[in-house]
Amino acid sequence: MRHTPDFFVRRADGTGLVVDVLPDERIGPDDAAKFTVTAASCRSVGWGFVRVGPPETVLMVNVRWPAGYRHPRVLRPEVAARAPLRGTSRTWLSTTTSQLRAVSSAGRP
Repeated sequence: MRHTPDFFVRRADGTGLVVDVLPDERIGPDDAAKFTVTAASCRSVGWGFVRVGPPETVLMVNVRWPAGYRHPRVLRPEVAARAPLRGTSRTWLSTTTSQLRAVSSAGRP
């Protein structure tokens, strides 16, 4: 039996967690057996194991949109220099109005 989990997480307290991502509707008998063996293997070394489905669509959109700004092709130094987020504290984004201002000033990736 071969299986490679999707993620290994090292938590702040030093414990480990193995994560498999597969939607319920795609789990067949072979997959269920692999997850059982993986969970037992994890327990034997003191790690946790969890199987999760895919993230919700809204969450993924909210993560991917700002991620587009990390790509070098969208770097415009003249815009970054006047960005309202530079040198400000996190409290600046604590209100809806501030968040909308930040998003509006960022533009599209």
